[in-house]
Amino acid sequence: MTQTLRRCLPLLALLLSATASAQRIFVCKDPVTGHTLTSDRPIPECSQSTVRELRKDGSTLRVIPPPLTAAERQAKEEETARLKQEEIAQAEQKRRDQVLLASYTNEAALEEARARQVEPLQDDIKHAQQRLELAQKELASAQQDAKPYGKKPLPFGIQQRLMRSDASIKGEQTVIDSKRGEIDKTNKKFDEDRARFRILTGKN
Repeated sequence: MTQTLRRCLPLLALLLSATASAQRIFVCKDPVTGHTLTSDRPIPECSQSTVRELRKDGSTLRVIPPPLTAAERQAKEEETARLKQEEIAQAEQKRRDQVLLASYTNEAALEEARARQVEPLQDDIKHAQQRLELAQKELASAQQDAKPYGKKPLPFGIQQRLMRSDASIKGEQTVIDSKRGEIDKTNKKFDEDRARFRILTGKN
C-alpha cells in the first residue's frame, strides 16, 4: 500500500500543478497579427500589450497594462515632480499662515509693524536727500568757480571739488533709489500679508 502511494505521489503533484496552472488564463491581442492569444502562462508576444488575466470561470482577475513608453515615463516623472512641488508649496504656505496668525492679533497690529519697518527707510531717504542737496550746491559752486577758466586746465582744487560733489550726488541718488526699492518691497510684502490675514480671519 505504501509503495503504491509513493508511486502515485509524482502523478498527484503533476495533476495539482496542472490544476493550479489551469486556474489562470492569460488573454491578449497579438500586436502584429491582431489575433487574440490565450495561454495558461504569460505570453511573450504580448509583452508590450495589455494582458487580461482571467479566472477559471472566465471572469477578469486583473488587467496588466503594457509597459510605459519613454514619453509616458517622462510624463509620469514630471507629474510626480509637479505634485511633489505642490505638496512642498502647500506645506510652506501652511507654515507661513501659522507665523502670520501668531505674529498679528489683528490688522491694526500688522499695519503698526509695517510702519515700524518703513519709517527708518523713509528717514534714510530724508537724510540722503539732504546730503544730495548739499552736494548739488557744492557742484554748482565748483562749476561757477570753473567758468572763468573756460577751456583752460582747471586748478587742482576745483577739479577735486567737481569730482567729489559729482561722486556724492551719484552716491546719494543710489542710496535714495535703493531705499525706495526697499520700501516698495516692504509694502508689497505687507499688502500680501494683509490680504492673506483677511482670508485666514474670514474678513475678506
